[in-house]
Amino acid sequence: MTDKSREKRIFSPEEAEHIAELAKLGFSESELKKICADMSDIIAFASKLSELCTEGDSVETDSLSVDSLREDISSGGIPKDELISAAATSCDGFITVPRVIGEGES
Repeated sequence: MTDKSREKRIFSPEEAEHIAELAKLGFSESELKKICADMSDIIAFASKLSELCTEGDSVETDSLSVDSLREDISSGGIPKDELISAAATSCDGFITVPRVIGEGES
């Protein structure tokens, strides 16, 4: 995209900040500007695709045939005791992780 097309922001800094907050990510002001420009370019490109005339073209909805997929076979996995002992924290035989959903909400 040219610098002229970047003047029209499709993806706002507020949207970028909101998504970053939801994902618990922190970005500098310059990083947010780059993210907005990049996302605006991606959205603009995707919207241009809707302008393509595809009438009469055959549509392939699935490029993989069912025959090309491997069989799903269980391989046993790691013993539970070994997995629990490798975890950073555990409680009563379960792996524990820091809470991330609901933090900061009243």
